[in-house]
Amino acid sequence: MPNIKFSLAQLDTFIKIVDAGTFAGAAQLLFVSPPSVSQRIQELEEALQVKLFIRKGPRVFLTSEGKALLASARAMLAMAQDIEERYREDMPLCGTLRLGVTHAFALYCANLLLTQMAERFPQVKVSILIVDRGNMLKRLMANELDMAMVINCPDLSERFQVEELGEHHLTCVAGPAFGANKVLSPSELACHHLMIAPKPSQMYLTISEWFNRAGVTPGQLSACNDPHVVIKATADNLILGVLPKRILELPIKEKMVREVGLNPKLPVSRVSLCYSTDVFGHKIKGIAQLIRTLCDSHRIFS
Repeated sequence: MPNIKFSLAQLDTFIKIVDAGTFAGAAQLLFVSPPSVSQRIQELEEALQVKLFIRKGPRVFLTSEGKALLASARAMLAMAQDIEERYREDMPLCGTLRLGVTHAFALYCANLLLTQMAERFPQVKVSILIVDRGNMLKRLMANELDMAMVINCPDLSERFQVEELGEHHLTCVAGPAFGANKVLSPSELACHHLMIAPKPSQMYLTISEWFNRAGVTPGQLSACNDPHVVIKATADNLILGVLPKRILELPIKEKMVREVGLNPKLPVSRVSLCYSTDVFGHKIKGIAQLIRTLCDSHRIFS
C-alpha cells in the first residue's frame, strides 16, 4: 500500500488558495486562520518536495509544479466527495436509472415499478429499455445500462452484482382454428409458418438449437420482436407463434390462442438481474430488491 504523505485537507487548502488568489482569502473560505493555511501548504510542499506558489505581495501565483498539480487535486477531491455522498446513509438516491427488462416484466410490472420508485426513490428517474438478450448484454457491458435482466447470463461476477430471478419458459401457440390437444415434433412444427423473436435473442437461439438437435430446418420462419403482433397474427390463424409463457397466459385464458404441445419440450432458460454499483453505490440493492419482489408477486419468472 502506498505511503501517502499528504491529506485531502491540504489539497482542499491548495485549491482554495488558487480560487481566492490569496492565503487570507483561502482562510476565509475554509473558516480557519491564515497561519493554518500557511502551515497546510508548507506541509503539502514538503510531502511533494516541490514549491507550489510564488508570492507577489498579498497575491500568489502557481509555479509550474502547482499548475501540474491543480487538475489532479480537483479530481481527487471530487472523487472523495462522490464517495462520501454515495455511502452516507441519509443521502437519497438520485439520477437516472437505465433499466433493461424483458417484455413480460414491462407488460405486468412497469407501471407498478414506476409508481413504487416515485414513492421510495423520488429523486431517481427511470429509463426502461426492452431489448433482446444479445443487445442487453452488449449495452450492459458498454455501461449503457445500470441494471438489466439477462437470460442465460454468462459469468459477469467480476464486474457486476448478479442475482437470479427465476426461470424463463417459452410456449408455442396457434390460432383458434388449429386442432386441439395437438403435440408436435420438430419435423411437424417445421411444416408450419412459425414466428419467433429475431436474432440475437435467446428465444431465437433456443428455437434454432431445438430444431438442430432434431436435424430439422423449419420451412417458413418469420421474426418479430413485438409480442402483440405475434399474438394478433396467431389469433388470426396466420402463424404459429412462440412467446414467453407469462405473456401468453391471458390470451390463452381468453381463448384468443391455444397452446400447442411440443415433444421434446423447449429448453428452460434462467433469468438474472445484473447491476453495477458504480453510479448509485450500494443503495442500488434497494431497487434490486423492489424488482425481485415485483417479479415474485406477479410470477414473471416461475
